Amino acid sequence: MRAAPLSVDRTREVRDLLSADPDTNLFLLSALQSWGLDGQQGAWWVGADDGRGRLVAVAWSGRPVPEPGASVVVGLAVPWGDPEGCRAIGAFLGPRRPPRMVIGPREACDALWRGLGAPAPRLWYDQRLYVCTRVAPGPRLALRTAGASDVPLVVEWSAAMIAEDLQADPRDEDPEGFRRQVRGRVRSGRCLLGLADDGIVFKLDVGRHHQDGVQVGGTYVLPSHRGRGLATAGMRAACDRLFQRYRRVTLHVNEANHPAVAAYERAGFRRATAFRLAAR
Repeated sequence: MRAAPLSVDRTREVRDLLSADPDTNLFLLSALQSWGLDGQQGAWWVGADDGRGRLVAVAWSGRPVPEPGASVVVGLAVPWGDPEGCRAIGAFLGPRRPPRMVIGPREACDALWRGLGAPAPRLWYDQRLYVCTRVAPGPRLALRTAGASDVPLVVEWSAAMIAEDLQADPRDEDPEGFRRQVRGRVRSGRCLLGLADDGIVFKLDVGRHHQDGVQVGGTYVLPSHRGRGLATAGMRAACDRLFQRYRRVTLHVNEANHPAVAAYERAGFRRATAFRLAAR
């Protein structure tokens, strides 16, 4: 198969390919809707054809974007489609713009990683996409949108969450860039805080969205407050709010993080696509 950057005249083909599974491809559909195939500076859309001109795989590859859980220092690739096509995309990116992180459907990511030459990963996580279309009954936290005065706390909690998940504090390489990313998220109203009797206990970031679906991430509860059901209560409240605008809420989580998986399932999320997070 042959891989190459995609031109704008193939937008409909890309949209049709991704729309085969809109839950799994929410990030890519949102990126396509927001930026188009050539609308974001520094980003590439790369596709692979089957030899007869039919598009069978795509990947967005570019500079990091200010999304929940994404470190500001990594180059990111998000693939979808036929595994052999994804491998061809990896082989194309390898000598030109090798990503430092790959996230997406497991089979597609593993194939793209092989196309990169199967470099030794620093992180190799089995993740799972979860989808919620109806909130489970149970307690809810009081919820509010983070404001400017909350930025120091949100910076601290966001960095702590990334350090737990990715084993690296994003402030080590680009502290001001990370703070700028968090300030932008707060300014745009995409950070939610959950309240209990003893103050702020829960944080959640609202990420990419497309038509009737939205992706969330960056879930954080203070270690001293874990094991009390606060993450579940916070997710229920967040989904209540998001369902006023969207029909579904998605997230992906490391399958080995059993407390987080249990919290999401108690909030009403159901298991969906197997994902991979690989980083070097």
